[in-house]
Amino acid sequence: MPKDLAITAWSFARIKVSHQPLMTSIASRSMTLLRSSDYSMSEAVATNARDVANTVWAFATLEVHDDPLLNALAEASIILSSDMGAQDLSNILWSCAIMQYIHEPLLDALSCSAMIRLGDMSVRSLAGTAWAIAKMSKVHRPLLDAMSAPSLSILGRDSASTRARAHDVANISWAFATMQLANAPLRDAIA
Repeated sequence: MPKDLAITAWSFARIKVSHQPLMTSIASRSMTLLRSSDYSMSEAVATNARDVANTVWAFATLEVHDDPLLNALAEASIILSSDMGAQDLSNILWSCAIMQYIHEPLLDALSCSAMIRLGDMSVRSLAGTAWAIAKMSKVHRPLLDAMSAPSLSILGRDSASTRARAHDVANISWAFATMQLANAPLRDAIA
């Protein structure tokens, strides 16, 4: 995934300008590179996880649904999932939920990687991850159980700089309620 394509897609999404011919060109070129026989596994691993996450996020943000590109990015994301940061994992899960793109191997890989990075997640990443899983109706019970402790820790902090934003708390609440997961300590922390 060439950085220049990822940055261009991200930039247009950031300013919310959807230029269909450009996005089609980015999708076509990215997919060609990701799927070419010249694109080796070592190149896939060398691909920056952030570039893949930003590309997926950009297409979701601009509501450009391109299944062949999503499939190629899903394959790259599975390979890169152990190298992704908490925000990258959350952004890809959020993007999949927005585009209603359900790819079981991808969701499993991202969920497993997210479990390892829960301690690194910001309130927003945690809320986005919980929201995405609930939105896709894909209960990954080990991840959700593991999310309860960091949610409690974050929600219990007093510092103004780390205080959970109301919208993020609402997303965490909604996610656990939607998946019908009762967690008394989390419920009490939110209340």
